[in-house]
Amino acid sequence: NDDLHLQISVDDTVSKADTISKDNTLLITVNVNSSQLSLSQITVDDTLLITVNISSSQLSLLQIIVDDTLLTAVNVNSSQLFSSQITVDDTSLTAVNVDSS
Repeated sequence: NDDLHLQISVDDTVSKADTISKDNTLLITVNVNSSQLSLSQITVDDTLLITVNISSSQLSLLQIIVDDTLLTAVNVNSSQLFSSQITVDDTSLTAVNVDSS
């Protein structure tokens, strides 16, 4: 199984950074901090698909669009757990869980 999976747990005092790569291509980099905005970028075939800001006190919406097709949407909130899957060419590339509670 070549599928890549990322799970991020965040609390009020710890920040983490995770990078997922496949075939030497950066798929996603996530920096999460309970007290500051973070930046997530998803790149496929050298094309930036999405940039999202995630904060512990604000609800964010992430939509991934490939070839004008909505692949997934994720809600990230400091008090709730959500998950997202990125699918390209019928292949699940990654899954992300973010929860700061």
